[in-house]
Amino acid sequence: MIYLVTLERRPVRVMPDFVKAIRDNSSYYWKAMTNVWVVDTAMSAKQLYRALKQHIAAADLVLVVQIRPEYAGRLNKQTWAWLNTSRNNGDFERDSMDDYE
Repeated sequence: MIYLVTLERRPVRVMPDFVKAIRDNSSYYWKAMTNVWVVDTAMSAKQLYRALKQHIAAADLVLVVQIRPEYAGRLNKQTWAWLNTSRNNGDFERDSMDDYE
């Protein structure tokens, strides 16, 4: 399954353990935006959340949402390439940002 994982850190701080937990619990992952990851894992959304929640503070917010085969958006070319090669390919509308790094 492919999931979108978002994180709001309260207060803002570096969280290497959270990122390591994403890496350790996924087959592949892509840091799509600031505090947003696209994660490929065999886990359910609930299982992935449980693996990540031990690395956040009580005030932090986390959302794990499955990306279905139909999606649309404006992302950088590298993120679209990652999504195109994932095992959850499908119909989508894409708008690439050439100037995004």
